[in-house]
Amino acid sequence: KGTARVVPNDPVIVNTYGTWKIVYSVGREGIGVGGGIAVHISPYWGWTQPQNRNPDYPGYTTVSTSNQQATLDIVMGSPNYVVVRTKEVPLTVNDTITITYGDTGTGNHPSGRARCDRYAEEGEDFFIKVDGDGDGHFYPIEDQPLITVLSAHANGLVVTAPSIVAQGSTFSVTIAAVDPSGNWARDFKGTVYLSSSPSGVTIPSRYRFQHRDGGTTRVDSLISKDGIYYITAEDKENGFKARSNPILCVDKPLTTHLYWGDIHGHSGLCDGTGTPDNYYQYARDVAGLDISALTTHDAHGFLPLDEDEETWAFIRKKTDSYYHPGSFVTFLGYEWTNWTYGHQHVIFLNSEEGKVCSFRDPQSSNPQGLWECLEGKKVITIPHHVGGGPIPTDWDFYNPAFQPLTEICSIHGNSEYYGALKGIYNPQENHFVQDALSRGYKLGIIGSGDSHNGHPGRRDPGALTAGLMGVYAEELTRESIWKALQEKRVYATSGARIIIDFHINNETMGQIIPLGDAQTVRNITGRVIGTDVIKEVAIIKNGSTLYAEKGQGREMTIRYSDKTPLKAGDYYYLRAIQEDDEIAWSSPIWMESHETKKSGDRSENVKR
Repeated sequence: KGTARVVPNDPVIVNTYGTWKIVYSVGREGIGVGGGIAVHISPYWGWTQPQNRNPDYPGYTTVSTSNQQATLDIVMGSPNYVVVRTKEVPLTVNDTITITYGDTGTGNHPSGRARCDRYAEEGEDFFIKVDGDGDGHFYPIEDQPLITVLSAHANGLVVTAPSIVAQGSTFSVTIAAVDPSGNWARDFKGTVYLSSSPSGVTIPSRYRFQHRDGGTTRVDSLISKDGIYYITAEDKENGFKARSNPILCVDKPLTTHLYWGDIHGHSGLCDGTGTPDNYYQYARDVAGLDISALTTHDAHGFLPLDEDEETWAFIRKKTDSYYHPGSFVTFLGYEWTNWTYGHQHVIFLNSEEGKVCSFRDPQSSNPQGLWECLEGKKVITIPHHVGGGPIPTDWDFYNPAFQPLTEICSIHGNSEYYGALKGIYNPQENHFVQDALSRGYKLGIIGSGDSHNGHPGRRDPGALTAGLMGVYAEELTRESIWKALQEKRVYATSGARIIIDFHINNETMGQIIPLGDAQTVRNITGRVIGTDVIKEVAIIKNGSTLYAEKGQGREMTIRYSDKTPLKAGDYYYLRAIQEDDEIAWSSPIWMESHETKKSGDRSENVKR
């Protein structure tokens, strides 16, 4: 199939312009008349579209060959491809085809340069496929030409800490430097001054970043008195600072911890940016996540996952390599990208059980087929952008054994109900989370980023929403987190680390309370600790607001007693909205009769 290289292959800075020569050398099989190569330049995140119409326009691209007898047919188009075919004579071994992307004509047309990615990544490839015999079928070369895209200089910090800590117990605070696009600024050096509000946090007064830190560090901290605290990091020399999420310090040992996760995102293996290493390192060392999953599309990208067992094995290996019990949990997963029934991210407890059941396979082309394909494995499938966006979820399919959760918010917007604040684009009635709950489905609620820019756990610049998952679990291991997901001890936010807790008669979110006396009073309590001033906290019952209170600063507790007659299927959840329009949603609590089957019974498979 031949080989290729890119000249120069030096690292480049995000959002800068340059000229790159992609030199393809023909393999020993040669390329017959009508055959050729296709070069794909990333269509994502700002790479200039190649064009050969005007040398004074960005992305001007020229093509040449070392074979003096050959005449080339050249086609350029969207999304960012160049196809080159030989017309009269074949190309033989070691003949070259050179594509000069951003050709300035040795400087005569400087505006013809091309702009690179605005997101930093290792291993950005100029993806090359070869049609050796002219039959129209192109196959990728073995080693693609790569360059590295580096961040710009830091202009901000990200500070994260555990949301709940025990008085007198040491915990770590993550501090990372980022550039204007949120890229990890690994070259950051300088002194960061640390303080807390209120005072009372034992923490170093400053930290000097060295080259060895790579733009991120963890500092040990301790709080000796219960209360709510924030930690601020400031680079006084460069004039930027950041404040952490709220830290709730309690005066007793923790039996349950609040962990943060984003289990839906993409890398350059499909339509995202960066490598799996980049993805998991950013999640852990910049976003400060506790839980992460890389969910490559099953049938999308230059090398679709359902056609590439080697890439699936590579993802499994990388996912397992970043799993460190007690400090960082990863799960193997992928996205089932069905354009009829909706998208779901598929998450496995045990990596060795991981299997790609593609929507293109007739045996797993609908949700029922997907679940049959996954039968016998410890796996969950989580509906994504359910209310619209690219494609809504078909709620006629439901299986609680595989579907304990649904995603309510991501980069695509809020799917709580039709017309909701920061609602998903292209909304479709009867497809929202409340519509699914109204059918009697027992679904915990999470948020996920669906990031494609290599920044799991953080909002894309300019995006209306993001998505995070709060998980109440006993410890930071795959097994403990998995148990919490199955038991729906989870909640969602639109991206902010808002702390919420929700109880009915001392039962917590995600639980099913057996229906007793129909006159039983439901004593409802919700607590919210915001990242901004709270605008409103509401108790939602069966899709309507049962009770709401206006905000009272950054913290408030809401209490309400529901004395209306009980009926089977009643559900309640908590929603908090801040002044900055960040939102948090608890998972529901349900009221059911004693005879109702528990969530997870595989016989509860619904296809209406």
